[in-house]
Amino acid sequence: MLVAGVALCSALANGATEAELPRYDIWSPGYAQLPRSGAIAAITQTTSGYLWLGTGRGVIRFDGRRNQIFNPDKTPELRGYSIKQLERDPLGGLWILTERGSLAFYEGGRIRRIGQAEGMPEQGVAAVSSDGAGGIWAVTVGKKLYRYKAGETSEPVEVIGLDPSARVRRIFTDSQDGRWLIGVQDGRATLHSLEGYRAAPIGESVPVSSKFEPSHFGGILYVSETGLWRLEGDEAALLTDQLPFADLGSEVTSILERGNGLIWIGTRTRGLMVYSQDQD
Repeated sequence: MLVAGVALCSALANGATEAELPRYDIWSPGYAQLPRSGAIAAITQTTSGYLWLGTGRGVIRFDGRRNQIFNPDKTPELRGYSIKQLERDPLGGLWILTERGSLAFYEGGRIRRIGQAEGMPEQGVAAVSSDGAGGIWAVTVGKKLYRYKAGETSEPVEVIGLDPSARVRRIFTDSQDGRWLIGVQDGRATLHSLEGYRAAPIGESVPVSSKFEPSHFGGILYVSETGLWRLEGDEAALLTDQLPFADLGSEVTSILERGNGLIWIGTRTRGLMVYSQDQD
């Protein structure tokens, strides 16, 4: 399903109009040779144009016809098969986070581990976010915040403002270099703005199945059980409550906002939909 979004965007680049595209589709070509055992848990595209998929059996680099698989069998520097997060580095690399909480970096055809030698944890990293300047922010399950860049690591500081029983699901950076953190507690997710190491809750908590992504135009987009929302500052505006999969219990897995006013929403079992902000 997630790959469907890439296929549809490629179709647009090749001259197809929005009217010619299906509302959602499933794209799974035989030559992709995706691992049977692994759902796609993460997806990104690096500046070189490669599509990267994080699965339960490693990382796949895909060029549209061929793929190369990176896993501990072939690449010992990658500590763990199951991939939790892939984070594109704007300078050309790729940050790889495993379910075990170990961090690695791909650049120039090779993967190197990021750990104790760099002043970073060997495992226990909960989420990472590229800062747009070649560095990475990492939050551990113990709510310690690190920044790593060019071989230098900041002293870890404890994130304050989170409930002691909350766990960190994600940290990300928006288009204005603002940082955000998602905390999860009792089946609910809460968005926090992150100023330095202080997390401040923004708005009310939403179901844990909700998905947050930085908006192309600034602010935050999120999909909850009540619809698609845009959050700017502490003000949330409802874009639409007409989501065709809302009553079907399908988890939202991805949101992608295009510069032409389109928002693509991927789901785990109900395909891909596109919302036009220009529609009435």
